[in-house]
Amino acid sequence: MSRDVINLAEKLIKFKTISHHYKEIKECAAFIERYAKDNHLYYEFHDNGNNPVLILSNGEKRNFDIMSLGHIDVVPGSDGIFTPTIDGERLKGRGSFDMKTGVAVGLELLSWVKKENKNIKMGVVLTSDEEIQEAKSMDFVQDLDIQSKIILDIDALSGISTIVEKNKDVVFVNLISEGQRASGMLPWDGKSAIDCMMASICKLRERFPYFDVDKKPLEEPFGRHYWVDSLNIGTINGGSQINRVSDMAVAQLDFRLVNGMNAKQLSEILKKCMVGNTRYEIRYETGFVNEDRNNPIIKEYQQIVEDIINQKVDFLRDGRMSNSGMLKDKKGASVILHSYSGGGYHAEDEWVDIKSVEQLYDIQKKFVEKYSNKR
Repeated sequence: MSRDVINLAEKLIKFKTISHHYKEIKECAAFIERYAKDNHLYYEFHDNGNNPVLILSNGEKRNFDIMSLGHIDVVPGSDGIFTPTIDGERLKGRGSFDMKTGVAVGLELLSWVKKENKNIKMGVVLTSDEEIQEAKSMDFVQDLDIQSKIILDIDALSGISTIVEKNKDVVFVNLISEGQRASGMLPWDGKSAIDCMMASICKLRERFPYFDVDKKPLEEPFGRHYWVDSLNIGTINGGSQINRVSDMAVAQLDFRLVNGMNAKQLSEILKKCMVGNTRYEIRYETGFVNEDRNNPIIKEYQQIVEDIINQKVDFLRDGRMSNSGMLKDKKGASVILHSYSGGGYHAEDEWVDIKSVEQLYDIQKKFVEKYSNKR
């Protein structure tokens, strides 16, 4: 049955579900609805504007024992990349790695649970705006009051032999500065929004220092991810022309916070750093995944992984965002961030290792079976 995962992944890759491409996303949702009907699964489609949420389960419940969490949207790519191909042991195509194949794993696992009539409440929850980090889908998921004791999050993309035990809280912030327009030859007759913006960012840099390839953090790294708070200034836009004092400036800031700080504490720092008529808006927050590798659920899953891949598992700390963090902070579930192996993340040569996909399916099936047998 694990080969069925690859076949399903190939079908899903063909849908050009680029974020906000509502027509294609809805076509993919209709395909998944047909899949649910064919496999006798309960299916919900929540339109939620341009960012639909799909819920599949083995019964009319939103309170699950185990839930697979994923997304059906992908980043843009050439037309050719939406035609899946198999090259040796690699499945290639947009979404093969991130994360149509992960969706296929979750759906096939749920279908197996239903077919075998396992004594477990299981669901698959799929959002459609993860790649643009708007969080509207996840806000809607929260409103639906979906709960699960265990979340299988395949969006880790860290490889079959690694489990992510912690990731950072990702907080996207907009800074908006308003000034007073004047001629560039008489700057004292106006108030520069750009200068106020720059002054605010300089104050933030006192708390969040600048890091680059020549100036890395002093703390010991975890892979490529140093376990420190960081700030990336993604964009700055302002002004209308060279000889005019700017009356408006906007910046987009990307904060990655370790487990010692949250958005509320960040908000207090932001307040103190605003200069002139500058304000901030927190537009997106993922929340933490902060698991203990000695959690019995994690340890049991780890043992299954090691048995199947015949290799020791490494635990990682990761700077990537995770939708499961948004659920965990409010629901208290145990999150297992674990995925297959692959490459070409968001690139034209995106691929996934087929053997690792089959291993992941077998791992999660064995984990679900053991959980079900305990009930």
